[in-house]
Amino acid sequence: MGHTEFLVVGNGRGFSNIEDAIEKLENLSLIFTRRWQSNQLQQAGKASEEAMICFDHVIGELMRIRDSRKQDPKYASSNFATSMAAVSGRSKPNASQSDVDIITAVPGNAGLPASPLITDISLEKALNKVKHRHPAAMNFRIDADRHVFVFCALSTSGSLESIVELDVLYFCEKCRDAAKAI
Repeated sequence: MGHTEFLVVGNGRGFSNIEDAIEKLENLSLIFTRRWQSNQLQQAGKASEEAMICFDHVIGELMRIRDSRKQDPKYASSNFATSMAAVSGRSKPNASQSDVDIITAVPGNAGLPASPLITDISLEKALNKVKHRHPAAMNFRIDADRHVFVFCALSTSGSLESIVELDVLYFCEKCRDAAKAI
């Protein structure tokens, strides 16, 4: 019968390595974008749910590696540290409930609230912010066929911290660069 295990991967939550999780996240972002643009909302929702599982896996792996290597005196000059410092998103600090209301008001029409405080954020910060995302304060927009994930990040105490936006494909590119530097 041959090798057919790829047809039955169970619930799809297992990844053989971080590169597979990044690739699946990229693919799900593309599927989500196409489904949303075709008004296939149920299928878009399924792709979004799976994408969150991929985000969590990628975050867990890269942060675990970062934590294990940070004690090394040579870490700061490593290719991995350089990859983790690469710009991969933007953030507006000091999130308020009004900001959350703005980003969640219309599905598919999210963006960073206007502010002179918006800054670029590193991959490392973006990973932490996605890890601490508010489960009820997430939205997106499609910008020139690109899926842009917009969400509220919570502080470690659980209060509103910042509003973040990530171009998912660009974020995946930066994660792939970090994975290659492992």
